[in-house]
Amino acid sequence: MLSSELIIYTHNKTTQKEKLRTLNSELRTTKMILIFTEVADGAIKKSSLEAVFYGSKVAEMLGTSAVALAMGKADASELAKAGNFGASKVLHANDSKLDAANSMAYATVLAEAVK
Repeated sequence: MLSSELIIYTHNKTTQKEKLRTLNSELRTTKMILIFTEVADGAIKKSSLEAVFYGSKVAEMLGTSAVALAMGKADASELAKAGNFGASKVLHANDSKLDAANSMAYATVLAEAVK
């Protein structure tokens, strides 16, 4: 889990360097890069495919895997596009609760994905 302290800006350069070192070590132990992809009308949005591409490059730099998470109705061919853009794995949650804006359903799926 990344440190929320990085959001705090400080004028103390030593403290800031320590925070960056902590972030660096946390990133090196990252098990995966999870990329949330938006699905609309059965298709992964173009902006989400771009996020998968960039997320896969970050994962490559960290020596870990890029995992795309798609929520909602989507064809297998659409899900395969995430793999074509660099995801080593695509998790797909297809439940009617995910068709509408339901933050609790999204949070539940997201929590399961990061386990």
